[in-house]
Amino acid sequence: MRTWLLIFTLFLTSTFNAIALNPDISVEETVDSLLRQARPLIQSDPIRAEALIKDALQLAEDGGFMKANANALNYLGIIYYNKKNYPTAIKYFQQSLKVLFRIGNKEKVANMMKKIGLSYLNQQKYAKAIEYYKLALKVFEQTELPGREANTHVEMGVIYRLYQRFSDAINQFDEAFVLYEKLDNKGGQAESLHHIAKTYHLMGNYKKADEFFTQTLKVYENYLDYSGLATVYNDYSRTLIELEAFRKAEEMLTRAEEQCSTGDTLLMGKISANYGAVLVYQSEYDKAEQYLNRALDVAKKTKNEDLLAQVYKNLYELNFRNNQTKKALSFYQKYIAVKDTTAVQTIKEYGSAASGAKLSNIVIFITVFGSIIIIGLVIWLIAVIRQRDRALAELAKKD
Repeated sequence: MRTWLLIFTLFLTSTFNAIALNPDISVEETVDSLLRQARPLIQSDPIRAEALIKDALQLAEDGGFMKANANALNYLGIIYYNKKNYPTAIKYFQQSLKVLFRIGNKEKVANMMKKIGLSYLNQQKYAKAIEYYKLALKVFEQTELPGREANTHVEMGVIYRLYQRFSDAINQFDEAFVLYEKLDNKGGQAESLHHIAKTYHLMGNYKKADEFFTQTLKVYENYLDYSGLATVYNDYSRTLIELEAFRKAEEMLTRAEEQCSTGDTLLMGKISANYGAVLVYQSEYDKAEQYLNRALDVAKKTKNEDLLAQVYKNLYELNFRNNQTKKALSFYQKYIAVKDTTAVQTIKEYGSAASGAKLSNIVIFITVFGSIIIIGLVIWLIAVIRQRDRALAELAKKD
């Protein structure tokens, strides 16, 4: 035991002597070593990583090592971002941003602004997310990094679309497309066109969506490989269903299925849901139900609310057309419940970003009142269908 204590004492003495002889270099190396150890542990062992990073941060602050200081704060932000503790992540990202401003690394400043924006986005605080993305965009414009600038326009477009500000979203995708054209980046051009098509679909402008899906496919067919093409085919099929172009929709879904990776469970679920919708409109109810139930299983397993809402809506349509009125009403209520959850989240955010609680309450009232009216109409339609069925039965008896 004494021998081990002696060895440990000698080790500590030699370490302190090394620091005393060359304090700046040895402390900086210690900080870098701690951060190198912590980095791979951020995903696998965040508790251990956080302890190492905080030790490095203290040494970096004491020694005035700004680059290490910014990195340590960034790593802490990532740990809390992964834990979905977004307010704490933002706190560390903001502190890192201040240090990066002092260093003067503009590209890293812009990247940190986008991380803060993403943290707000994950809290559905769309206005704050856009605010930080706009700041990042200005930095990329100043540093003449058109590729990063185009990518940021695309990301802003997606945020605007989630915020249901569709015209702003399309403007951002247009800006991205122009930059990608200048860079002769065909992948970026296809991505921008695809986003524009999806946005027009959400706006209910299916003819414009059709136009931009066609342009997207032309870029793929002329310049690109087939990576990502399955998603485009599937998304296009939804627009074609709305345009009642069922044969073409089925053709797109067949192509999507051929191109889809077997490991992409969610995309396969979306393809099944769209196949089911086509079959509903073609009155092939048994086959449609098989596809929709398959998609329903995927939606529940992946907890994807958009897919879940789509499947419930299609199952309502199937049962309503097939005169299964009780089942139709049940699926319609489930569809409304899923859509209401999403709507309330959007309304809350809109209220906080616009004119406060009064506006939010009014919109919530309108949404709830509208839902009651729609459910009333469905019940009335069910009653009408039952009356029709009784009348047909009476006529059959007379005949």
